[in-house]
Amino acid sequence: LLAVVLAAWEQGRSEAPSEREVSLAYHRAEDEMVVGYPLIHSIPRVPERVERGKRLMESALGRIHGLPGRSHRRRLEHGLELYLGTAILVQAEWDWDAAGFEEALMHLRRAGDLPPDSGDWARDVANPSAVGLLADLNAASTLSLMAGVSMQLAELRGASSAMVDAYWQRRQSLEFTRRQVGPPAPLAASQPLQNEPYVFRYNDLAEVCLLRAEYSLSTALADQAIAYTDSSWARRATLQSNDSAMGSVTLMRGRAFLVRGVVRGRVADLDSARTYFERSFVYRGPERPVVFAESHRLMARAWLARALASPPGERPAMLARAGGHAHRAVLALTDSAFALDRAESRSVLAEVLLARALAERSVVFADSAMLPLIANGEVFSPALTPRAYRRDQVLRVRLQRVRWQLSGDPADRVTGGELAVRTRDMSLLAVDSLVLRLALAEMKLLGVE
Repeated sequence: LLAVVLAAWEQGRSEAPSEREVSLAYHRAEDEMVVGYPLIHSIPRVPERVERGKRLMESALGRIHGLPGRSHRRRLEHGLELYLGTAILVQAEWDWDAAGFEEALMHLRRAGDLPPDSGDWARDVANPSAVGLLADLNAASTLSLMAGVSMQLAELRGASSAMVDAYWQRRQSLEFTRRQVGPPAPLAASQPLQNEPYVFRYNDLAEVCLLRAEYSLSTALADQAIAYTDSSWARRATLQSNDSAMGSVTLMRGRAFLVRGVVRGRVADLDSARTYFERSFVYRGPERPVVFAESHRLMARAWLARALASPPGERPAMLARAGGHAHRAVLALTDSAFALDRAESRSVLAEVLLARALAERSVVFADSAMLPLIANGEVFSPALTPRAYRRDQVLRVRLQRVRWQLSGDPADRVTGGELAVRTRDMSLLAVDSLVLRLALAEMKLLGVE
């Protein structure tokens, strides 16, 4: 027995990596992180580059798994899990992939469980370029990104209750930032801080508040979203040459005004929304088709809301402007990798065309709205894209209702009523308050109980 134990001990000792091998593994992991980071984060993001960056992060994690610790071990693992989660998140956003969002959340939670080391963590870092990446890590940014993934899952599924969790995660992220860097400092116009963290925290909180306001029609949440964008907008000078972040802050301010304009029925807010969406085009051009399309979808929605809040005689011109932006959003997304974003743009186009059908008393526009909805039927499904699917079902109900109102054909009313009831039931089952409210509104207009 003693011989067996000694043999096993000798074998284990011979298989243990040498000090040089351990150091080399850490060095290669750092190299892979340094090479992979820009592949994942560089704007515009390219699918092939993001996939390569993801594989490099996976490889780096595999290299150091089970190895003896180093001064920067936890910080390195935190960074690799964070960047791997970010790559998977980007891919999930392109594909609207719930499983991808869940996988990204898993890696971000692992990063959160490995708070970056403090003290003399950099003494064992072999690659000087890795020091900067590792020095920028903080628990607040990771938690805020986790909240963003939770919110996107909630929006994909239409589960408004999950947005409350995302709100509190982002509040916690704000508190982490306060503990790390102190309260927000007055900004010196002559020497603004670069990428100061509070602009990101406020922008993140604005996003979750405006989405909650949109689902609940809460004026208090809509006002809170505006207040947060007031703060992020006031600190925008800290972004300096970060055009991607500047575009996000500008767009978020427009979104906040759009939601409050709809919730409160304030035309001035809708006009402000268009102003900020227009400004966002500078930072979100056609070389970045997904965000370019998003900006134009939102501009279309702003013109649509403005038209519906205007006297009937003014609506056709405004709806024509809305249709132009919706068309641009559709045409920008020719790559098959962006099929879901293109479908979302078609949904906005269909909504605008239905509004034009009523404004101009034209069945032609109603028939035109049917085409994007038919195309979306090949993309959206109740299993993979549940909220987008239910939202399109509301538009199909509206199509039947508009046809009935224009032609008086009772068959359209019956078809629309049956579909409205099914959509209501799906929304109740999913606890989707936004689509439920829209379905109930259509049922009322159709005279369906």
